[in-house]
Amino acid sequence: MEYNRYNIALLCTSAIYFFVWVAALLVILNLSNVNNNGINDEGKAIINDPIGPISLDIFAAFALLYPLSFFGSLFFVAINQKKSDKWFLGLPLPIVLLTLILSLLCPYLRLYIPEELFFFIPVLAAPASALFIKSVPEERRESAKKYVKVVKVISIYAAIIGFMYFIDSFLLKNIFSPIDHSLSSVYIIIMLLMLIYMAVGLPSIGICLMLMAKEKQPRASTSKRVHKPSF
Repeated sequence: MEYNRYNIALLCTSAIYFFVWVAALLVILNLSNVNNNGINDEGKAIINDPIGPISLDIFAAFALLYPLSFFGSLFFVAINQKKSDKWFLGLPLPIVLLTLILSLLCPYLRLYIPEELFFFIPVLAAPASALFIKSVPEERRESAKKYVKVVKVISIYAAIIGFMYFIDSFLLKNIFSPIDHSLSSVYIIIMLLMLIYMAVGLPSIGICLMLMAKEKQPRASTSKRVHKPSF
């Protein structure tokens, strides 16, 4: 029973890492229902501006995946608290997820959030995921090492993107202030690298969590018997 709950927590936590895939799938399915004449499959006219439906699809993916992963990660930490001496390493991930949820809700609540903060929160998801995996109980740590290595590589990639964005936003932006920052070649390259991170890097972490959930339960380590000296 404990093993099943452990797997469910890992599977729920992995949901958020596929956000880009799910959002893109919903957008494609929505646009596939529209033909070139602006008529949907039911023969009704639709609005030519696709921004509204696309935003709705992205919000639907967000509303489904983010809370699922947040509560899944909290459940995972709660289980580990009784089984692992490193359970606290799992705390950064639910904190990052909660911060990301609140930041994405800000536009709907008409609250301002700096672009820099909105960019750096997803970047922190990779290193937080590495700590999350390292928080597993001792009997699972040997099998989790390969997943930690994969997530560490993705974390290094995320750190490079974050460093490039920091340099571009806080240094180059002040130097070349007359130039439109969003049209600079450096900014465009960073956004492309970020898109690769969101579409390839984060789903790779999600796959690692799913593979961890698929693994069989390791046998509990038997405690060594203490032999008292005979006199």
